[in-house]
Amino acid sequence: PFPGGHASDVERLHKKSNRLEIVDQHISTKDVAIAAGKSECLKTFWAIDMACSLATGVDFLNKFPVRKHINGEPIKSMLILTESSFDYLSRLRAWCKKSAKYSGRPEKELWNLCDKNIVVYFDQVIFNDNPSYEKYCRLKRNYDPSFHATFLVLDTWSNNNKLKDENDNAGTAQLLAKIRQLADQENMTIMIIHHHTKGSDSVRGASALVNNTPVVFSFAREKRKDMTFTDVLVGHEKYAN
Repeated sequence: PFPGGHASDVERLHKKSNRLEIVDQHISTKDVAIAAGKSECLKTFWAIDMACSLATGVDFLNKFPVRKHINGEPIKSMLILTESSFDYLSRLRAWCKKSAKYSGRPEKELWNLCDKNIVVYFDQVIFNDNPSYEKYCRLKRNYDPSFHATFLVLDTWSNNNKLKDENDNAGTAQLLAKIRQLADQENMTIMIIHHHTKGSDSVRGASALVNNTPVVFSFAREKRKDMTFTDVLVGHEKYAN
């Protein structure tokens, strides 16, 4: 189902690398992914919707099945939303209302599952020299020591690192290597929200950011007649391990 490969190839690679697909045709455990696009392309809404689907078991975007449990536990998410000015709770209510109609499940049930399985922070979390098994554990202690996120969203990349120059390839590659190590250690998926370069459709900053990230989602908005659409293109590297 993944672009660039047959389903059997992806299944073999996941089995070899001990990955579990958590959103069909999108992401797996231990993935580090980038979702990039211009402002107001709904990147954050998209990531929140993915977390809600993982928290409740409702198909992502009412189309893509999600994994409901890992080792018997529901899939939990941690959202670090440092640049989002919208009302998160309003978005959550809208998702629950829409998904109740799609799934036939009570809206209150979906709300309670999201409340239980999603933690949201609005402060910056700097991933730098040692991104942070320690930083992640401090976040967990601030909420609940037993809370283990399988899905971690960093919104945005520029707000959650201390790179002096975002075009620094060596520094970016080193930081991504540590973030991938964190994903591997914690058996989690890390989604990085980022921007396109102004006036282009390429991911802003060092080329190492894309070259060291297995999954890239590229967002673009366009008007067609009287409606505005958001297109999402998905690119997957073959896993090295």
